[in-house]
Amino acid sequence: MKPQRAKRLERLVDAHPKLEHDGTWLSFDCPIHLNDATEEMSPEERASHWCRVAIPLRGGHERPWDHTGDSFETMTVSPSIARRGGADGCEWHGFIRDGRFEHCGDSR
Repeated sequence: MKPQRAKRLERLVDAHPKLEHDGTWLSFDCPIHLNDATEEMSPEERASHWCRVAIPLRGGHERPWDHTGDSFETMTVSPSIARRGGADGCEWHGFIRDGRFEHCGDSR
């Protein structure tokens, strides 16, 4: 399992969020695990979690997440995001509400 951060990230903006693939995917660094990332590393080099985000008028995804807010500081994503069974041992589960991470008790 990946080593835990000394303090879990509280805000999405601190996790280097980025909208990818014409705005249909949200990527962000793990809010609970260290990933040896530095500011000089590209998002592709950092360990990231991915969450599908439904953008109005863009469909076609099997199970997109809904989102509201006009920036990463105000974004809310639903339902919860659960990363399970990754090769890196991360089992993060939580919500993004009003630009803040809410960690579920089953994250490890």
